[in-house]
Amino acid sequence: MMGAFLKTAVTVQLKIELPSGVFQALRQAAMQSRTSAEQLAADCVSQSFETALRHRVLIERQEEIDQALLTIAEFVGALASASVAPPAEHFPVRDKR
Repeated sequence: MMGAFLKTAVTVQLKIELPSGVFQALRQAAMQSRTSAEQLAADCVSQSFETALRHRVLIERQEEIDQALLTIAEFVGALASASVAPPAEHFPVRDKR
């Protein structure tokens, strides 16, 4: 049920609990950035989600590339095992004198 809500919601309200030292650092960083602590925390969460999504996409692409390389290797192996050695006249022996 919650997954369906997240897919259709424009914004989602979350409650987070932070140790007081982390909140103080967040509040000071927000003041330096001229924004609210809430907005800075939301930006951090958003960036973390984006980073996780990019990481997941990269892992999926890496798995797809690995599978494609395996397919190519199997194809080359099948070609190599099916091929017949070329006639000797294609490889002339040179006199070493």
